[in-house]
Amino acid sequence: MAKDCDGILLIDKREDERSTGVVERVKKALKVRKIGHGGALDPFASGLLLILLGKGTKLFPFLLEYPKEYLFTLRLGIETDTLDCKGRVIDEKPIPSIDKDDIEKVLDYMKGEQVQIPPLFSAIKINGERAYRLVRKGRQFELRERHISIYDLKLIRWYSPTLSLWVRCSSGTYIRALGRDIAKRLGSIGHLISLRRISIGPFNVQHAIDSLDIERMEQSHLRERIIPLRRSLPHLEEIKISQDLADKIISGNQAALNRLTLKAQRDDKVKLISNDRLIGIIRAIPASKGITYSIMRIF
Repeated sequence: MAKDCDGILLIDKREDERSTGVVERVKKALKVRKIGHGGALDPFASGLLLILLGKGTKLFPFLLEYPKEYLFTLRLGIETDTLDCKGRVIDEKPIPSIDKDDIEKVLDYMKGEQVQIPPLFSAIKINGERAYRLVRKGRQFELRERHISIYDLKLIRWYSPTLSLWVRCSSGTYIRALGRDIAKRLGSIGHLISLRRISIGPFNVQHAIDSLDIERMEQSHLRERIIPLRRSLPHLEEIKISQDLADKIISGNQAALNRLTLKAQRDDKVKLISNDRLIGIIRAIPASKGITYSIMRIF
């Protein structure tokens, strides 16, 4: 792998592209070996895709803590098996008489902690196999409900039979399922006809590279757009340590770790920085004599 190719690259995925396909194209363009993404987008969706490079792949569990923002359009009166515009129509119903106030009441109801049943056409694994593959094989199964958070949900436009909406939600929220549940609360059925992810935590699609430009850009220009590891988790407190102390912590020296003096509270995560590089992430743990620390990840 090329030197200093560790971090995050922001890509604006186009509609009808697979997230894995975008990852492979970036891999080829940058000539890297270790690569992944920070959460896939459905093929029909567009928007922000975080490409994790080199040691950046170790950031994945921390990126799941970030809220996500989406723009989406819900079409009432028609339901598809995939809950999006690429699926097969399985039901049609007349749209009830509803107005903006009715919609706003439903959106207010949907905010907060929710229990959501994911779409059957999803990448969730059932006994080691993806749910969408089981559906295509004609298998019968149920998906467990999951707890999600809808931090905010706003109506942008209502022009029957479509609603344009904006949502800020927790990681793990299926927007197709959210659309299904909104339609149900309105006394209807529905499916998404568009979906665009506009942000993941501090990362916004406005700063992303259009996926069409992956092959067009010079490799050096692509590398210039990589967000280094140190800047990848800006919400975490950081502490600068000497290289000698960093070496001891990396080797698993708990005594060296306990010598750190921080203002961290229980379960707080802290970045360790040495020579302007992210060395690791530690977590504060309550102990009999105050706070001790455990290593969560070494980079």
